[in-house]
Amino acid sequence: MSQAIAEGAAAEKKPVAHSPGHIDALDGIRGLAILLVLAHHFFGYDVRHIWWLDLVFKFVGYGWCGVDLFFVLSGFLITGILLKTKTSAHYFRNFYMRRTLRIFPLYYGCLLVALILLPALGWNVGRQPGTAGQSWYWLYGTNLLISLQGSWETTGSAFFRVGHFWSLAVEEHFYLVWPFVVYFVPTKKLWTVCVTIAVSVFCLRSAWFLWTRDWITADVWTPCRADSLVMGGLAALALNSPMPREVLKRYSARVFGIVGTGLVAALVAQVDRETSLFVSTFGYTALAVFFAALILYVVLSGPGHWASGFFSGPTLRFFGRYSYGIYVYHMFVLSGFVVFSADKFFAQIVHSSLGGMVVSRLAALLVTLIAAIISWHLYEKQFLRLKRFFA
Repeated sequence: MSQAIAEGAAAEKKPVAHSPGHIDALDGIRGLAILLVLAHHFFGYDVRHIWWLDLVFKFVGYGWCGVDLFFVLSGFLITGILLKTKTSAHYFRNFYMRRTLRIFPLYYGCLLVALILLPALGWNVGRQPGTAGQSWYWLYGTNLLISLQGSWETTGSAFFRVGHFWSLAVEEHFYLVWPFVVYFVPTKKLWTVCVTIAVSVFCLRSAWFLWTRDWITADVWTPCRADSLVMGGLAALALNSPMPREVLKRYSARVFGIVGTGLVAALVAQVDRETSLFVSTFGYTALAVFFAALILYVVLSGPGHWASGFFSGPTLRFFGRYSYGIYVYHMFVLSGFVVFSADKFFAQIVHSSLGGMVVSRLAALLVTLIAAIISWHLYEKQFLRLKRFFA
């Protein structure tokens, strides 16, 4: 194996691997992604039977596309890192250890508390330790379990709702495979690989939905969503290409505008993710192209440009910094507020059912932010101190 790796490294000249380094605006883009997800989960399901209010909640519900933005951004950042370190020593070890230190402590810490510690204390929050279904969570298979069951509710618990872990599973599957693809495939041929994967995923997802009308599998199954990740990879490859940056910036702006116009038209038409042929076929790919163009445009704009300035704002960067913890915790917090009827409690205080719902969700958001901040500073960040050993 080591010989094959050595030969793979020697078979190609050192890549250009232009890396943008840390860009504040990318933190802001990550912040936008988590805000979209929060809007979708906290406000996107409410129905008031008032046409204008239902319309507002309907549009807020499209925040599910924040996950697609996360996917594209992950593909962009990870591919850029891998291209930069492709010829370095300990390429695989460093990548996987750094990803492990960033992702595993929070993910497995939540599973440890919810599936082992709390049940041991007599609080049944989900599947009991030792049941067959529990292995799906430990092995990053939540998306597969959701697909098999055809439901987002996989635990049978009102508190321990982990349907949102499906996207973490998709990204983890990507992390397991993509470093090998980038390492062994010559950089010039990675373009072809990414395009081939994107087209294949589009065809697979479209064929599956047309055949079964199973939108959940089309939404969560890794082979049906990899186009968003490789589209981010294409953006990273474009940034490392010899194409002049101004030309690349101009093209990304055009793509952003053209595809964005189509997506706005779909938004106005109020396409439904569960029934729309557009979403499960062209929709996800269009979103991937749209977000990849956005990321490229922002990165190429540089300091002082309005796009970079907008995404470098303190609010978006704040949410971006704590986005992982926010994403992991937010459904647990929201579930707790729902179980304890927080909407009704606050409605009695403000004398309005709508006002009670809004105040309740804002309170849930505050609790989520506090949990994410504490988790980052007292728990997650401590593991990252070990990253210096895997530079």
